[in-house]
Amino acid sequence: MNGNCWKIDQIFGKRFSPGSDIITKGKEGLKSVYEREKKVSPIVRLTLWSIPVMWVVYSIWQYTESVYFKASDRATMHYLFAITTIATVMLVSGIALCLVITATKIYREKTESAEKYFSAIIESSADAIVSFDNNGIIRLWNKGAEEIFGYMADEMIGKPIHTMVPERQRKEGELTNLFHEVYVNGFVKDYQTERMTKYGKIIMVNLTRTAIRDKDGKITGYSSIMRDVTEKTRLESKLKESENLASIGELAAGLAHEIRNPLAGIDNLSGMLEQDLETEQREIIREIRVQIGRMDKIVDDLLRCVRRPRPELINYDINSLLEESISIVQHGAGKNNIRVIKDMDGSIPMVMIDPRLLGKAFTNLMINGFHAMDEVEGILTISSSQKGKNIFINIKDTGKGISRDNMKKIFSPFFTTKRSGTGIGLSVTKRVIEAHQGEISVESEPGKGTTFIVSLPKLMKGENILC
Repeated sequence: MNGNCWKIDQIFGKRFSPGSDIITKGKEGLKSVYEREKKVSPIVRLTLWSIPVMWVVYSIWQYTESVYFKASDRATMHYLFAITTIATVMLVSGIALCLVITATKIYREKTESAEKYFSAIIESSADAIVSFDNNGIIRLWNKGAEEIFGYMADEMIGKPIHTMVPERQRKEGELTNLFHEVYVNGFVKDYQTERMTKYGKIIMVNLTRTAIRDKDGKITGYSSIMRDVTEKTRLESKLKESENLASIGELAAGLAHEIRNPLAGIDNLSGMLEQDLETEQREIIREIRVQIGRMDKIVDDLLRCVRRPRPELINYDINSLLEESISIVQHGAGKNNIRVIKDMDGSIPMVMIDPRLLGKAFTNLMINGFHAMDEVEGILTISSSQKGKNIFINIKDTGKGISRDNMKKIFSPFFTTKRSGTGIGLSVTKRVIEAHQGEISVESEPGKGTTFIVSLPKLMKGENILC
């Protein structure tokens, strides 16, 4: 017995003798044996339990033989031993069967419980968790993916992974590059890119992709975890823009002071010279004063760009304001062969806005549309609509469009693609709309035109904007 225990001790790293523990320690020994035997496999468990059972049976047999069958003949003893052996085998087999059935049941329950647990984690995750095979066919689509992309699981399972990849990323070969990097490194972590929802909206996602391998190390598929970081990216961009504007503001204030004083002096001296000069020379002085006025306006625009506008709200009709802006630029449409189409929602109520600031913003967007169609015949479409608590104004041209790279910079101060532009107009426009608690976005495709989309809150009389 001691030899057996020593061998078991070598296997498990500690003494494991269930029979002696139960006999010598009673209830506490049984508990310690139970705690230890839970940690070993059913086959080892069967072997360990068989030893004390056989020892007990053998002890009973020895006792019976010594007390009752001392005088029995040899044949009877063999007969009884055979019966005892058969009974022992049947008993051990029964115990073994019970142990195997119990172990199988426990294993199945634990496996099912683990599967349900991990399945619940995947399904309840707020992040999109998607898996797909080596052919790029989606096999798993959790509720997080449904929330982020708008597609239900039954719409996406069996579909190719490129369904949610925008056209630009496809053309750039992003999917091929990702497959290659995961194949080489086994994973891609924190890759920021764009994806497209069911409704065509482009969102920014943070993507982590991992290769799924079988027991031989062969890649059988891929898993992707995607988090929608559109709002986070927007806020980071806005914070960066605010920091830049704060720096520019300090510079602009200093420049305005340094430039305006000399300009005022030059303008005054030019006015004095103009009175003493002849007609032809006066024209030159007038042109000088016009250019001084232009420089002064640039300084004004620069200060407006870096200062937060303070709207003076009055109850006003948004459609009337659009009509006024159209009238200001309408004569330009005739010169450039540009047709203006109006599509106004007449049911939009009067709202609280600053018509002076907002009118300049709309006029600037329309002028940009005209400039985009300078060299071609085009159509400028101005439309208004309402949905829920917001009013939407779309200003669409059929001009040359904006490149993808420039789209990210068009609202940045001093960015321009025009030879004579200052790059301030769109920046000021954006700040005016944001001062009304609104938003402005742009959609464009090179060669097909551009649409500026302005969203404003339906602010009624008596309500106010927190500036």
